[in-house]
Amino acid sequence: MISHQIARLIANVILNIDPLGDHPDLEDRIVEILEHISHDLQEIDPSFLAELSKAFRDIAPEYPEQFQQDVRDIPDDFHLDIRDDAEEAAQRE
Repeated sequence: MISHQIARLIANVILNIDPLGDHPDLEDRIVEILEHISHDLQEIDPSFLAELSKAFRDIAPEYPEQFQQDVRDIPDDFHLDIRDDAEEAAQRE
């Protein structure tokens, strides 16, 4: 699925640049990259964005255990606020 491929690409970028934020000379550039990613994600069609958000949860087990929750959290970290039908139903109850 294309959503899984895109989710892997985004997760790999985020997981690899995040530790670089500890370097003062790179910190501003990393923030800028993350802001660009966030903006681009906000521009995605909402129906595909829902699929992409779910894909992060699906691919998380492919990563080492210490990074799995980070991958699952990407949609929340970027404020995508996409809920699947089950989450919406639970929210209404």
